[in-house]
Amino acid sequence: MENFYTHLEQVLTDIDFLDPDNPRHLMRRLRRMFIRARPDQNEVNILRGFLTAIDKTRDQTKESG
Repeated sequence: MENFYTHLEQVLTDIDFLDPDNPRHLMRRLRRMFIRARPDQNEVNILRGFLTAIDKTRDQTKESG
């Protein structure tokens, strides 16, 4: 899960979703939400797949823009 949280924080920062002055506030809430959800390894892999797809889309946009 720690790798997922690191990946999530990086992507959310990259897409300017997290407040750069206080990213930890939202991340604490997201951690609590995922702890309550108790995703299994397959579900975490799906979530990380979303994050990877977002990263790839961002990279392609940067290259074409």
